[in-house]
Amino acid sequence: MTNRGSTLNERIDQHLNALRNTPHGHTSGRFLSFVDVPGDSEGNVEGPDHILRILMNDVGNTVGEDFLSNVDSVPLEQFCLMSVIRNEGTGGMLRSLLDSFMSAYANPATSDEAIAILKRLEELKTVPVPASN
Repeated sequence: MTNRGSTLNERIDQHLNALRNTPHGHTSGRFLSFVDVPGDSEGNVEGPDHILRILMNDVGNTVGEDFLSNVDSVPLEQFCLMSVIRNEGTGGMLRSLLDSFMSAYANPATSDEAIAILKRLEELKTVPVPASN
C-alpha cells in the first residue's frame, strides 16, 4: 500500500517501485505479465511501466486517488493487465462495480442479494490461479 497525502503520480510511482521489487510468478501473485497481453510486441517503445502508469492513472482519476493508497500493488497490476487482456475498461469497470453495488445494496428488495454477491466475490479471490495461463 502507499502513503496517504501524496499526489496521484507519486502514488503510482510507489506502486511501480513496489512492483519492480516483486518477482513475477504464482508465489507473489504476479501470474499475469505483459507477455499475456494480445498484440503486445517487443517493438512497444513505451514499455510496461508507461502502460501501467496510464491504467493506474485511469483508476485514480475514475474512483479517486485515495483508492490507490488503499490497494496493494500486485492486485492493482493484475487487475490492470486483465482489463487489457479482456479489452474492458479499467477505471470504468471499478466505477460500475461500486455504483452497481451501492444501488443494489440501498434497495430493500435487493440488499440481501447484493451482500450475497459481495461475499461470493470475496470467496472468488481465494480460488487458486491455474499453473499455466
